[in-house]
Amino acid sequence: NLPTKSVVEYGTTTAYGQTTLEPDRFYYLHLHYLTGLQPTQVYHYRFVATDERGGQIVSGDRILTTQALPAAIPVPGNLSGPPYVLNQANAYYSLSQDIDSNTRGISIKAGGTTLDLNGHTITYDQGTPRVQGAWDSYLYSDSSTAGVHYWIWAPTPVTRILNGTIRQGQNNGQGALGLGFNPILIYSGEVEIAGVTTEYSGDSVSGIHNNEGTLHAHHNVIVDRGTGIANRHAGIKGMFCASVGTNGLHHNLVKRVRQQGLMTNAGDKIYSNEIYMDSYATNAFGIR
Repeated sequence: NLPTKSVVEYGTTTAYGQTTLEPDRFYYLHLHYLTGLQPTQVYHYRFVATDERGGQIVSGDRILTTQALPAAIPVPGNLSGPPYVLNQANAYYSLSQDIDSNTRGISIKAGGTTLDLNGHTITYDQGTPRVQGAWDSYLYSDSSTAGVHYWIWAPTPVTRILNGTIRQGQNNGQGALGLGFNPILIYSGEVEIAGVTTEYSGDSVSGIHNNEGTLHAHHNVIVDRGTGIANRHAGIKGMFCASVGTNGLHHNLVKRVRQQGLMTNAGDKIYSNEIYMDSYATNAFGIR
């Protein structure tokens, strides 16, 4: 019942041989990436946790069997970019390498799409942005800077963003009302985000922002490294969604935000999250 630092030991035998990275400090929630796994392979794993008093807890041996991925479209593959445009409805896209982009990393323009980051990192906003100005310029433009940008009007099957890291780059662009230069910027639709780590630091930039859609977000890590807030009334948020999906916002670790943690305009299924906030301005709420 104390926060811990933890690792997952894993491998094809009970000797394990591979270990995930230990977190930067003690937490209750832990997200670990098991990388380099082969499909249809049996793996042994166990949890090792050390609490603030030095007590260590080691779980028993456990077993998982990986599955073969569905037929995936590789990114970059034959796509030109960045930004890389994902425009096939109901398709499964999988990153085959890390991506660095001066502006946007990925544009999703078809519903029912799965973007599997596949353990890789998208670093966006490395150079001069193509779009500057008011919040609506970032929201509606086809070339504004974001890590992953999803835009669609019509009702579609669930779109998913999974399994990796999205990080703001050295340009460190400034947003407005929390919009612009977000790691994930969604206009509408029903979206699931899971197993994603987001890091950002630009002034007035929020983390995961779903402007008018429905969001199911779970087992994500949010790291806000910024301090600038141009308008305290806007509420610079770790995660915002117009509406919480039926499965809710849960098991998200918000390591640090400058003003607000999780916010929604509709829905109440927000549970089992861990949130740390610096409250650089008033109107600061953990969950709003």
